[in-house]
Amino acid sequence: LAITTQPSNVVSGAPITPAVGVAVRDEFGNATAATSAVTIAIGTNPSGGTLHGTLTQNAVNGAVAFGDLSIDLTGTGYTLTATTSGLTSATTNAFNVTASAAAAIAIQSGNTQTGTVGAALAPFVVKVTDAGNNAVAGATVTWVGTNGTFTAATTTTAADGTTSNRMTLAHTPG
Repeated sequence: LAITTQPSNVVSGAPITPAVGVAVRDEFGNATAATSAVTIAIGTNPSGGTLHGTLTQNAVNGAVAFGDLSIDLTGTGYTLTATTSGLTSATTNAFNVTASAAAAIAIQSGNTQTGTVGAALAPFVVKVTDAGNNAVAGATVTWVGTNGTFTAATTTTAADGTTSNRMTLAHTPG
């Protein structure tokens, strides 16, 4: 087998483009007209992701194009490996899967605090994730307080999707 079209970096859950191409070659590397079943799977799996799509296809004139593949978890250095009976497997070049757009924000800590008027509370921590529950780095979070003032009006999420901010309690009950 030979990989004829390599995958490029992709957003989690989106189709891997271009379609991963595989050629069925004989033991000398020559093209064949084979119609054998070719299966593709994750080779190197840096994040425990799952490969979705049509994972086994019959070759047509010795070629297969896997056009509906996607991976659900972000990670750096994924590879795919193609196999068929009786031939040596072929592995793609490494590629990365990145987070898609922010879809949810969740409180991680700090939401049940009490304190003294005028005092700063411990940090509030939130996490931003995409539709696949992958952490979203670089998302801007806007903070609005009703019973105090946050140190920063906005903060940016780190690589793990989290960001934090401190609130100083208002002098008048709210």
